[in-house]
Amino acid sequence: MPDSLYKLTSHIWLQRYLEKFQAANILTGRRLLLEQKELAEFLRFGFGAELQSVHPLHKRMLEADLLVGTDATASSDTPRLEMLDKRVTRFLAEHLKTSRSKIEARLPTLAQRLSEAHKTVVSQVNHLPQSQQEVVQKDLGVLFSHVQTFLKKEMTQEEFTFQTDFLIKTAGRPLPREDYEQQPCLPETSQRRMEMARGFLREDSRGLILGDDDLLSLYWSLEFSQPCDVFELDVELMDFLTPQLSDNVTLRPRDLTQGLPPEFCGRYDLVFTDPMYERKGMDLFLQCCADALSDHPQARVLFTTRQDMIDDGELLEDRFAQVGLQVEKRFKDFSRYRLPDFYRRKLLKGFHQAGLSPQLVDGLSQIPYLYADMFWLKKS
Repeated sequence: MPDSLYKLTSHIWLQRYLEKFQAANILTGRRLLLEQKELAEFLRFGFGAELQSVHPLHKRMLEADLLVGTDATASSDTPRLEMLDKRVTRFLAEHLKTSRSKIEARLPTLAQRLSEAHKTVVSQVNHLPQSQQEVVQKDLGVLFSHVQTFLKKEMTQEEFTFQTDFLIKTAGRPLPREDYEQQPCLPETSQRRMEMARGFLREDSRGLILGDDDLLSLYWSLEFSQPCDVFELDVELMDFLTPQLSDNVTLRPRDLTQGLPPEFCGRYDLVFTDPMYERKGMDLFLQCCADALSDHPQARVLFTTRQDMIDDGELLEDRFAQVGLQVEKRFKDFSRYRLPDFYRRKLLKGFHQAGLSPQLVDGLSQIPYLYADMFWLKKS
């Protein structure tokens, strides 16, 4: 193996494991335990470093899919696809009473087989009561959309350079809390979100983060000198963040159920939120975003959600308008989140109750990610 330049994969998730660090590639599921003494060598690849065939750590990192060549395209040979393809093709073969080889000959690409499976499985819920049928069809649409996004987005290699001080700070974070609807995005997504915000910052700007399970405040502490307030209720998360934040970032334990306190209204040029998907909670956060935003023409809300998964998603732009906000830009499938096991279980249970193939649903849920859009919002 010749020496060549490699970087850390953008799919990386870093977590403390006892006295060690566990680095995982969420795309492939492979992982590696790192000793504290190995961490500096690991982080060198954040900016790109030579891969040495004789270096034992380099070899282990390559085998764990933690490194990608800076001049290489991503491989479609990910373990996730084999199970997905097998289950989809078998489902179609059983439904059409034919062989898998004939299905593959008629529909040569996985994308084509997925499209056919979607049409087929939707037709299988027509016997359900109308209200239940609409819910199941919507959930199927979301699931198949995620799978298609996965195939389109993850099979091409994106060049990415980690802020390695931020990456190491993300390790050791507490587990997400379902009761707060926490679903943290990948460190790569958090970094890209904050870098997107950089262009809106002025010397006298002030930032506001409404809920910080994505650890945006850690990146702000490292990269920005302007003041930033963080509203958070999770005590464990606050205990994790507090010792790592710089002096210009203030963590405030605030309950926003009564709205944004008057002393914080109109103060912020940048507001970040990735709110819950239930209508009441999201509308509350939307109102807080609108109240917090300053009158400066450059002031923006960076708002993350996914319309087809939220309550009344088809009315989202109307809901923005009701609080005096409008969409300036939308970045589709901007954010990546680890697909949680509880969501897989929910899918299997719900679709099984609707009479759908559990093998097909299990195959579809092999993808490792949920996706959401990024909206730039400004005052109307």
